[in-house]
Amino acid sequence: MEFDNPDFAIRACKCSFQEDIILVLYKGKDKIVKIPEGVTMIMDNAFGSKDAPNTDIQEIIMPDTVESIEPNAFAYCQTITSIKFSKKVTSLDISFEGCSSLTELNIPKTVDSITYIKRERSLKKINIPDSLTKVRETAFNFLTARSQDYKKCKLTTGKWYQQETVKILLQNPVYKIIDGFMINTKTKTLLFRTDFCNGGEMHIPDGIEHISSYAFDESRFTSQKNSDFRIKKVTIPSSVKEIDFAAFNFCLSLSEVVYEGKYSDVEIDDFSFSMCIHMDERGTNIIFTESVSEHGKDSKTSNLRLERLVFIHHCFQQGCYMNKNQLQEEMMNYFGLATLGISTITRDLEFLRDRFNAPIEYDYFHKGYYYTNKKFELKL
Repeated sequence: MEFDNPDFAIRACKCSFQEDIILVLYKGKDKIVKIPEGVTMIMDNAFGSKDAPNTDIQEIIMPDTVESIEPNAFAYCQTITSIKFSKKVTSLDISFEGCSSLTELNIPKTVDSITYIKRERSLKKINIPDSLTKVRETAFNFLTARSQDYKKCKLTTGKWYQQETVKILLQNPVYKIIDGFMINTKTKTLLFRTDFCNGGEMHIPDGIEHISSYAFDESRFTSQKNSDFRIKKVTIPSSVKEIDFAAFNFCLSLSEVVYEGKYSDVEIDDFSFSMCIHMDERGTNIIFTESVSEHGKDSKTSNLRLERLVFIHHCFQQGCYMNKNQLQEEMMNYFGLATLGISTITRDLEFLRDRFNAPIEYDYFHKGYYYTNKKFELKL
């Protein structure tokens, strides 16, 4: 693919899976900038920097080939007022430092994850979609905090930490605070904890299906005076089917987690309980209230998991070599799933190998897993 527009510095970068077409620098003087079709990534400071701010651009339009944007890609565009995002952008971690003319931002409905949108105080309105399943509680904080911001909320409760994010999310009726949690009621996702005065015990509302990454993050509670606000026990209803990476990050006082169901009913990331002193990172010491069979195994394996195991078995039985990313893509398409974690696929492979003695090996030449014996029969 060739680009002959002298206003753009573009380079190609090949990796084992794909070729990225990277926008490195914009050198033009246009007010409306249309990024060339085919660009897949936008680099930091592609349009401006602290030492060389852009004073020409008013609008940037991305083609739908753009998949990733580095955090400072649009920083110091002093006159920008509008950004049209690509439909392939699904997550945002972005800074608008120095963008003093940007007063409103429209986030596309394809975005389901927001880490940070660092903003100047001129950016007062952010229109968010109802698709968010991962939102850090500081996602919409201003670049600089004012003393009055801290006076509005008690520092010891931690609410000042998330007040801007709460304010913006509640402008969309899909997001509600229920029983001390920010919830996306459409996707049934627990985004983060909002109650810090609960005596150390919390019960996740019934009906929640997904606990998002960093939902219970307590890494900010570093001083002893904040220890009273740390969670000590949490009860999870059986409606929860997935617990994401670092969902309970740095919960140093958490010593008891009760799941009102069976082990086979919930997918737990390998690092859901990262940095928890009293909990295993994978949650192996969670208390499951529903009993197991007399043989010591779960009374049943979820239907979806059985279907995934059969799918993987058939792929390998046919002689396919597939890595985890390929299995993820194929199964999401086949089963019509919106999300499927790599950690889930890892556990499925381990389950097949350890529980059913499936002859699974990894081939470094083909860069994928396969059966060493294609005649292996899976007896469920």
